[in-house]
Amino acid sequence: MLLLTVKVFRDFAEMQSARTAVGHDANGSVVLFQSDGETLHRGMSLWEVADFLKRNGVINAINLDGGGSSSFVLNGTLASYPPDPW
Repeated sequence: MLLLTVKVFRDFAEMQSARTAVGHDANGSVVLFQSDGETLHRGMSLWEVADFLKRNGVINAINLDGGGSSSFVLNGTLASYPPDPW
């Protein structure tokens, strides 16, 4: 069972997909992160997201829902390209 769990996690973490995360920097400023993608076709892996956030000063973050539900809205307007049409 443990090997199956490790494989499922590894597959999820390495999969290219749209991603959403929230974190904070050393000053306590909240950082929201969203990347477009389409599961298995384009996007970022969790490792790439973690590396990007660390390189940009985020010291603590959590992955939120991603894939087709990962969207960015700015001032009431969709500012990203989610793969799901709804």
